[in-house]
Amino acid sequence: MKRNRNAPHHRELEGESVVPMAEILTLLQRAPARSLSGREILDAFPLLDRAARQATLRALDRWVGEEILEQRKDRRYTFPWNKRIVTGPIRVQRGGYGFVSGPEGSDDIFVAARNLAGAMDGDRVTTLIEKRRDRADARPDGRVISIVERSRSEILGRFVAGTPSGRLLPIVPRFAPPLLIAKEDENGILPGQVAIARISSKVSHSGALTGKISSILGTADDPAVDVATIAYKYHLPTTFPETVMHAANAIPAAVLPSEISGRVDLRELSLVTIDGASARDFDDAVAVQREADGRFRLWVAIADVGHYVRSGDVIDQEALQRGTSVYFPDRALPMLPEHLSNGICSLQADVDRLAVVAEILFSPEGERLDSRFYRAVIRSRARLTYEQVYAWLSDAAAGAEAPVDLLAQTQVMVELSTRLTAMRTARGSIDFDLPEAEIIVNLRGKPEDIIRRERNEAHKLIEEFMLAANEAVADFLTNKEIPFLYRIHEEPELEKMLELQEFTAPLGYGFAGGAEASLPRALQELLAATAAAPEGRAIHQLVLRSMKQARYAAENAGHFGLAASHYCHFTSPIRRYPDLVVHRVLCQLLESATGIEPRQRQEWQKEFLPLGEALSKLERRATDAEREMVNLYKCRFMADKIGEEFDGIVAGVQSYGLFVELDQWFVEGLVAIATLTDDFYEFDPLHQTLTGQRRRKIWRVGEAMRVKLLRVNPDWREIDFSPVDMSPPIVAPPQRQQQRPGRSRKRR
Repeated sequence: MKRNRNAPHHRELEGESVVPMAEILTLLQRAPARSLSGREILDAFPLLDRAARQATLRALDRWVGEEILEQRKDRRYTFPWNKRIVTGPIRVQRGGYGFVSGPEGSDDIFVAARNLAGAMDGDRVTTLIEKRRDRADARPDGRVISIVERSRSEILGRFVAGTPSGRLLPIVPRFAPPLLIAKEDENGILPGQVAIARISSKVSHSGALTGKISSILGTADDPAVDVATIAYKYHLPTTFPETVMHAANAIPAAVLPSEISGRVDLRELSLVTIDGASARDFDDAVAVQREADGRFRLWVAIADVGHYVRSGDVIDQEALQRGTSVYFPDRALPMLPEHLSNGICSLQADVDRLAVVAEILFSPEGERLDSRFYRAVIRSRARLTYEQVYAWLSDAAAGAEAPVDLLAQTQVMVELSTRLTAMRTARGSIDFDLPEAEIIVNLRGKPEDIIRRERNEAHKLIEEFMLAANEAVADFLTNKEIPFLYRIHEEPELEKMLELQEFTAPLGYGFAGGAEASLPRALQELLAATAAAPEGRAIHQLVLRSMKQARYAAENAGHFGLAASHYCHFTSPIRRYPDLVVHRVLCQLLESATGIEPRQRQEWQKEFLPLGEALSKLERRATDAEREMVNLYKCRFMADKIGEEFDGIVAGVQSYGLFVELDQWFVEGLVAIATLTDDFYEFDPLHQTLTGQRRRKIWRVGEAMRVKLLRVNPDWREIDFSPVDMSPPIVAPPQRQQQRPGRSRKRR
């Protein structure tokens, strides 16, 4: 009697072990006529003991029963010619099925959910591929036959009690199937709690994965569990190793007199920090003076993190692995331990701090005339907030209460930043002023409101000063022919610009996106023309998505978005590792009497090539994690509003429905095409519209829509709406006209 061909075939025999199936199939695949006797197979593995040899022979017979192998009349085992094996990573999809990446240039291999054999998203698996004789298209299907390497050894999930075993349901369902937890492996967990379980090497008799609870995090609605969930998904470290904490705590909490020697003393300069009200890690302090001839002198003092974090030490190694700080609505995962990030490295007011300074001289029009760089000791005059400075500048009553000298300096800051903005705009710099959502959380960490994040004149002047310092450092190091990490932003692809042109034209916005020379100006004009339009936010987002991602690189390619020939990140070494790298290069150059030796330049160039790629990936990881946390908090915020109605605007159109953003909050959800019951809609991917085939109603970006909240799925970060006040439904689709062969129309 044959076994079920879909039965689990990778489980271990009780008390026995066999040669991995993948190794035996590879051996057979390479053998003459793909055929070997049992003894020939065993002879290929001479280290097997007697019990293992017998177990291997039993496994061969079992695989024959499962139709993986065939056995000839002479008892030789054969690997059928219509089958082959491939090893590669698997991507498990939401529907439970997966795709295995084959050799370069080959198609991905489809694996049905029933054939995953416990494989999880990201695992490296060996897949048995079979061309099915019972299907006309002869498309190969795959069955996972062994897990070569797990993508993760632990699963984060919600516990459900059961008999004889409980189950841990993954918080991120795509990553893994449910994990069976035996009573003896529960470790006191209660139903509904979220925990981390270590995956066992054993599987159940049904083929299910088993595990053991290793850490109980808390209940599913605990904000700390949300952080743990996102950190788990993106492999973000949430704590520092003891060795790192010990090294950080050993650093003095105050600047020592011996550390000041050889530095420029700027403690009498009225430097100030301007940050958000909740900020604690102050990277930068600024000061501006107007010279007698109308020129401006800007000082940008940046925390001298490199003085405390030396290349290669334990703190540096941990910072490199993190790459950047990660910021969530109510907490952060810092790149450096708090003793450094919020302590000795933070440019707090009225205390001595070590800094690396960019001192830049500008013409009355805002053109950079000169710049110099040096290590200094500073003492910030005041810790100001964006809201405070903006109030000084916009409200006479608030300004009257400000210290006279600080108010005067902030007014000069605005003058300089206005000129710097004008200079950037004239050369083709593109400014995206996209409104962002700010999650307001209560004392328990629960979201209680979602508001538009403010970006006022105070934000803009600090942004301009940081851009100026970054560009000045990049120009200086480039002119000295010193290798460092550039921040590059390559020109967008022509195809993307043509798609943008096709999208904006039906909305009434001309956009000449073809000529390279005029492209920056065309984008500037498009952003300005749509700034106040209902569809403006969606268009600005589409323009942003049409751009290439900025990244770190050892080779310069300019910065298209800023219209800068050289650019780097220098101003945030507390929270960005690339800035720390630039600091080290700059300071070594400043302190070298003879310049940088050719050997050192070569070493840096070799080191920075892979480093730029690695740090760019870590930056994207942090950005994705921050975005997902915001989406999760939006789901938490909307969860108690099921059935309520809201006004919104269409922010995106796809073949499967409309994405609608609510007017009241920065919350977006899907109106599935199945809920548009007033017509049968056809999707136009070029113009991104849905058009009713009978009533000819057209849904496009910018259209107003009133919606009802249908459901919220926090696990998938999804919000679903349905339209309100639709016309009477159409119960039958319109008669379709005969179409030419080879052409199809997407429709609902």
